Amino acid sequence: MYQSKGSALSKHGDFFLIDAVCFLVSYALACIFRFGIHGTVPRMYINIVLFLVLLNFLISFFMKTFSGILCRSWYQEGKQVLWQECIVFAVVMAFLYLSKQGATFSRGVIIGAFLLTLFSTWLARTIWKRQLRYRINEKKTQSRVLVVTSSDIVDDCLDKLGYENFYIKGLVLTDTDTSAQDIKGIPVVADLNHLMDYICTHVVDEVFLCMRQNDALTQKLVHKLLNTGVTVHIGLDRVSKSFPNMFVESFGDMTVMTTSMKVVSPIETALKRLLDIVGGFVGCCLTGILFLFVAPAIYIKSPGPIFFSQTRIGKNGRKFKFYKFRSMYMDAEERKKELMKQNEMSGLMFKIEHDPRIIPGIGNFIRKTSIDEFPQFWNVLKGDMSLVGTRPPTVDEYEHYEAHHKSRLAAKPGVTGLWQVSGRSKIKDFEDIVELDNQYIQNWSLSLDIKLLFKTVRVVCQRDGAA
Repeated sequence: MYQSKGSALSKHGDFFLIDAVCFLVSYALACIFRFGIHGTVPRMYINIVLFLVLLNFLISFFMKTFSGILCRSWYQEGKQVLWQECIVFAVVMAFLYLSKQGATFSRGVIIGAFLLTLFSTWLARTIWKRQLRYRINEKKTQSRVLVVTSSDIVDDCLDKLGYENFYIKGLVLTDTDTSAQDIKGIPVVADLNHLMDYICTHVVDEVFLCMRQNDALTQKLVHKLLNTGVTVHIGLDRVSKSFPNMFVESFGDMTVMTTSMKVVSPIETALKRLLDIVGGFVGCCLTGILFLFVAPAIYIKSPGPIFFSQTRIGKNGRKFKFYKFRSMYMDAEERKKELMKQNEMSGLMFKIEHDPRIIPGIGNFIRKTSIDEFPQFWNVLKGDMSLVGTRPPTVDEYEHYEAHHKSRLAAKPGVTGLWQVSGRSKIKDFEDIVELDNQYIQNWSLSLDIKLLFKTVRVVCQRDGAA
């Protein structure tokens, strides 16, 4: 799923808030300096506060003072803050003059608030940008973008893209087979013939096509890429009406047509994450209570760790640690190879009905009641998983994926999902699971998540389709 860029307010809400807090604190300190900490502040000084905060917001919004903010140096930021605050306080002076309040309003408060706001806003923005840049450099929040272009326009393409909101993972040159090289510090990772192989084996969220090839080749390539679940940005001169969910947006300094399996707004993303945080917190509390009863039963039957952890594959190929209550013997992973001939699933999943690796009694019980899944709420709280999504594959399963299988990883994996409530024990073909997962992603909505959560409770209580 692709999150649209949203408005300036949703994109730069943190800086709007920082500016408002800095101004309010600075104005309050200026009033304290003028009237004393126990002095009475005249009502007119209080009445003007909301006007000033709103004025600051409107100037930031309409003058787009946050555009390119992460690229600005501390000196450039200082000039930008000075320019913005000069406009704000110039408007204030004009207002006081025209309303004939200038003679009664303290110039000390105005000058003090101006200087304190100037310094605190610059300092707060600089510190917050440093934190954001750290997170970006650590690649914790950025989208991984693969750029597909030709050698004659690659330099111009990279100059226009910039690197503020995304991380360019690599380049694919359409007119050369050379891969062991860097262009402006970005590695060339594949040619056109090996593009799909690279996407299937690496974390790629978005692909930007900056090509001069014919329309037929571009359309064929876009359909192949969409089949893997990645979001595709296309130059406006190479757009076909057959692509799904198309809309125009900015990508760096370029205007592109974007197409994706599913497009969600920043508000929808925030609401889904809020639901995950609340559900994850409640789930972790329940996990702690269950631990008191489950842990002794597991340890008595099979001494060893109570929790089972395993590396799983998350959104678009990201790896993360996946947790469950241990329901199998300690050597379960080693014995899996011996049991592969008995696999009841058709495709890239493993399952047998009477698995000898399961701990008798407690193991079967926690699996049938889905109690073993509760530690995954910690994954939800951390953000590796969601309450509702697709099931995360193991590393060995993922390594055998074909290109169209990766589309099921276009959303965060979930504790439950459409497959789980559709009788998962009865679905034996992996291709059917992929189809259900794609159906969930393409039709996602917050109401669908809530519906699936209620349906999951019913399925668990009825023990219908439990693993």
